[in-house]
Amino acid sequence: MLTYDPRGFVKKVTKDGAEYTLQDAEEDFEAAKKLAGGLPRPLLVDERGLRGADHAVRKFWVSPDVPAVCKCVAVITGNSPVSNMIGNFVITVSKPAVPTKLFASEQAAMPWIEWFLDDEHDSPPPSLRFR
Repeated sequence: MLTYDPRGFVKKVTKDGAEYTLQDAEEDFEAAKKLAGGLPRPLLVDERGLRGADHAVRKFWVSPDVPAVCKCVAVITGNSPVSNMIGNFVITVSKPAVPTKLFASEQAAMPWIEWFLDDEHDSPPPSLRFR
């Protein structure tokens, strides 16, 4: 489910046990585009309920089309060391077209998301406070 947060970003929450397909990704991308009102916005993705996503999905979300809709992507994975290890590996290998970072909670992700709400910021913050 995707919603527009009044603070200025798009939020996606994955249902528990979901198998995320390429069709789901394409539908979410179009929904995010509409919610964002034609401007690139930060995307906060809560993937704690995700059961799996295939290579086509990962390839879709790192495509050159993403910056037209997403200014950055903050992914909530929870506190699982395995999920974080796999997620960080995928981010490193896939080289997303927009800054992408994993977080344990929405609270932890918000300072990073808020950095990108400023129109002057297109790259990650330099401060260690955000890492």
